[in-house]
This record gives sequence, C-alpha cells and structure tokens, in this order.
Amino acid sequence: MKTTKRKAGVYDTLARLLRISRSYWPWYLGIVLLAVALSLATPAYAELMRRIVNAIVEQQMSAMKVACLFLAALALLEAGGNFLSGYFNTVLQNRSTLNYQKRLLDKTVRLRQKDLHKYHTGDLISRIHDAAPEAQSAINAKTMDLFRNSLQLAFLLAYLSVVHVGLTLGSLLITLVIPLFANPLARKMRETYTMRQEARATQDAFLMDSIQGIEVVKSYSIQSKMTARFRDKWDRYLTHHLKALALEAVFYRVNILVYILGLMYILGYGGYLIIEGKLDVGAMAAFLVVFERLSGPISNLSSLWPQLQGAISSAGRTFEVMDLPDEGVRMGGGAVDASGVTEGDMRFDEVSFRYADDAEPALEHVSFVIAQGKMTALVGESGSGKSTVASLILGVHKPDQGRITVGAQDLAGVDLRQWRQSLSYVSQEPYLFSGSIADNIRHGKPNASREDIERAAQAANIHRWIGRLPEGYDTVIGERGTTLSGGERQRISIARAIIKNPSLLVLDEPTSALDSENERFIQESIQQASEGKTVVIIAHRLSTIQGADHIVCLHQGKVVGVGTHDELMASSSYYRMLYERGTRERKEGAV
Repeated sequence: MKTTKRKAGVYDTLARLLRISRSYWPWYLGIVLLAVALSLATPAYAELMRRIVNAIVEQQMSAMKVACLFLAALALLEAGGNFLSGYFNTVLQNRSTLNYQKRLLDKTVRLRQKDLHKYHTGDLISRIHDAAPEAQSAINAKTMDLFRNSLQLAFLLAYLSVVHVGLTLGSLLITLVIPLFANPLARKMRETYTMRQEARATQDAFLMDSIQGIEVVKSYSIQSKMTARFRDKWDRYLTHHLKALALEAVFYRVNILVYILGLMYILGYGGYLIIEGKLDVGAMAAFLVVFERLSGPISNLSSLWPQLQGAISSAGRTFEVMDLPDEGVRMGGGAVDASGVTEGDMRFDEVSFRYADDAEPALEHVSFVIAQGKMTALVGESGSGKSTVASLILGVHKPDQGRITVGAQDLAGVDLRQWRQSLSYVSQEPYLFSGSIADNIRHGKPNASREDIERAAQAANIHRWIGRLPEGYDTVIGERGTTLSGGERQRISIARAIIKNPSLLVLDEPTSALDSENERFIQESIQQASEGKTVVIIAHRLSTIQGADHIVCLHQGKVVGVGTHDELMASSSYYRMLYERGTRERKEGAV
C-alpha cells in the first residue's frame, strides 16, 4: 500500500524516533559520553607518537620511556572504553528494537478492519520484522555512529590545527568532497531503498500465499506458473537492489579518493615544511598517524549517510502504519464503563452500514431485537448482511446510521475493550494457533487451570476425543490446526469461547463447511454452550437453528421476516423457500 502523505525529512524522522525512544535517553547519554572520551584518544595517540619520534631524533631515552608508558596506558583505557561502548550499544539496540516492534504490533492489532484489509499479511510482517529494526538503527547505530565519527573528526582537526594550520586546512578541504557527493544523491538513494523494501515485501507476501495455498497450487498444476511469477517479483527486487548497490558504490569509493589525495598532500607539503625547517619530524609522524585514523571516520561517514537513508526509508514504512487511525478505545465517542452493559435486550434501531462510500449498502435500515438469555438466529442467503451484523456486534465496524443498544445503553458510548471481554466469537473458519490443544483453549482465558480447560472441552463435546490422543491436551497441532479435521477445529474454537464464560456468544455459520455427522456434534456443543447465555447464531443451514427462540431473516441487507421457525414457515415465503431448498440439498447430499 502506498501513501500519498508528504514524506518526512531526515531530521523530522530522527526527531520522531527519539521521541519514541525517550525511555532510553539515559543509555544514549552514556554512549555519547563514552564517544566523547574515545574521540579524544586518537589526538592523544598522535601527540604521544609525536613526542616519541622527537625523543628518538633527539636521543632522549627518558622522555621516550615516559611517552611509551602513557601510550600503553592509553591503549588499555581505549580497549576498556570500546568494550563498554559495544556492550551498551548491543543492549540498547536489542531492547529498543523489541520495544519498537511491540509498539508497531500493538498498533497493528488496533487498526480499523477496513484499513487492515488494505495490507497483505506478508507486508505487515515485513514492516514489523524487518523495517522496525532497521528504523530503530537509524538512531541506535547510524545517527550515533555519525555523531561519534563527526566528533572524532572534529577533535582530530582541532589537534592538527594546533600542530600546523596549513596542513590542517588542506586536509579539511579534502574531507569536504564527501558532502559534495552525499547531498545530491541522498534523496535518490532514499527513494531507491523504499522501492527495494516494497519489492521485498511483495516478494515475501507472494511466498506466503504460495506456501499457504500449496494444495491449490498442486491441485491445479500451476507450479511452473507460480515459479515464473516469483521470478518476475525477484527480478523487480533485483532491479532496485542493483540500483541501490550502484549508488552505494559511488559513496564507498569516495573515501579511497579522499585518502589518496590527503596522503599525497601531507607527504608533499609536510615533507617540504620539514626540509625548510618549519615542521619537526615528530609532527610529520603525528600527521601521518592522525590521517591514517582520519581515514576511518571519513570512510564511515561516506558509508553511513546512504545507510541512514535506508533506515529513514524503513522508518517511513513503519510510520505509515502508526499514523493510521485505530478502532478507538470506545465504539463511539462516549466514556461509559461496559461492566453491566450486557444486562438487557440488544436492539438494532434503523441501522445502516456500507463497507465503502461507493459500495452498495450491506445493511439498510434494519431493526430487530436480540433477547437476553435467548438464542437469536440470523438467516439468509450469502451477501444478505448476516456477517455484517456480527461485525457490528463485535465492534469491528460501526453503524453509518442508526444505533445499537443493550438495555438503555447505546453501544456507541461503551468501552470497546470491556465490551469484547463480555462476549465470545466463533467464526465460520476458526483460527487455531501453533501449540497444544490446551494452549488454544486457554486463549479464551489466559489464567485458566487444567480443570477449567477440561470443563470447557466437555461442554464443547470434544473432551472424550482429546482423551483418546496419545498426548491428550498437550497434543501439539500444526499451523492453523491443519492436522485436525474441520469439526475438531470448530469444537476446539467453541471450547475456547466457552471457557471465557461470556454473557454473549456470537456464532458465525459454525457448521456451514461440515458434514452431517460433524454438524450434529457441533449442534450438541452449541446447545450445551448456550445454557444461560445470550446467543447470536448466523446460519446458512436452517437445520442448525430450528430450535432458536427467535429468528431474523435477512435479504439484500434488509429484514424480511422475524419470528420462530413455525411462525416464519407460515408467514414468510422467503424463509420457506430457504428452508425447502436446504431440505432438498440435504436429501441430495445423503444420496
């Protein structure tokens, strides 16, 4: 997904990253202080080298020994400082990156459903797994390295200017070659990095689709076609990657030119000054030592700037998600505690909803009642608005018009998190996580005991089946529960819903993809799970809901009938048509 917002500049992005990482500012301060101390080490090395060389030339043994001892002590201190700096940087990078990824993941799960659906799962994973660490490195590594190398360069130039201004000015002019190359290419590099990251995310998303849809790929014998499509996506990524490498190569070769020019200048002009008696040999040695050390910061600066552009580009990808509106703490703009809101009937009052402004209404002025403590069924053909009703109850979407109330309370003013804690949802295609059966059931109640889990499984009519497994409740299921049948997955999801002990249970076509035997098991599970609870069941097979206390019949987003099964059979031709068609399909399926 591409954003049309104006891209933030380097400094705006770094400032925002620093605000996000404000809890780590003491760590940054410690690293900065270490950087200052370590940056002073190189001028100290140069000055000690100058004194050693001059002592040798002047044959002063005692002065040479003292300078050598100081040089050894300085080397030990620098080694200790580098160890501490490396340790602090490693700890900071790991902790702050984890915090950034958690922040981005938390934002992702709070996105509005209509925004979340605009992104591929692989793209979102790429932003959390790849872009977030790279973005955090913009300040942890790239900016701190820029500061450290710039500081070292400043101290070195300050020291050299004390030794000889002319040599220092020449060295300074040579270092200005770097920004002359860096600034014109910075924007181009950032754009290239962004396109490379987007191409990589598209490639990862395609791989995820290919692996998750492997059965379809094999059944339609489209392996070669999928491979060709992957090659196309790889070629697109490679194009941007090679372009990025070409731009980087320009930067990385600049330091070689700078080093050669600087060495020629120091040797030529410095040698002339020594011959003329205007510079001592020790000063010449100090310049050579410093310039050898100078090549490090110069080389780093030439490579860090393009690397920073890549990190800034990654930060932009994470900010794109962070700047999206979330679904809000409340379903509307109110501030009402949700505890006790489930007391009373739920009413839909002239509710209308569209998934997009230019789309046909999914619901149009619907009004009906979901009685407390009773089972209410929603029936209708595909596209009639049944699942839309469920999403409005869950707070995934909000009505465009009308209102939904429970008792005397409008849901628009209810705390969304507390409201969801009072209900459970079982989808048509239940999602199970990698892990044990017990872990999956426990997702409904994280602090549940083993006894709680077993009681929920018994209510979902799956306890005996689990008991026959070699590992029982500790049996590990595959990704998305692919090692289980559809009925087994559905009953585990019902147990997960039951263990929460919700006041409201929403079931979205729980038997639509099951055979008659599994459908019977699920119906028994639903019957046990429904005792004492308000239940909303969405059904395509009307055999599932004949025992419902109340049935709402939907057609093209409108309510066309309300009543019990017998009442609708007598009063609604549309409901009667659905029932008769379902009966005919079951008979044909039995044959």
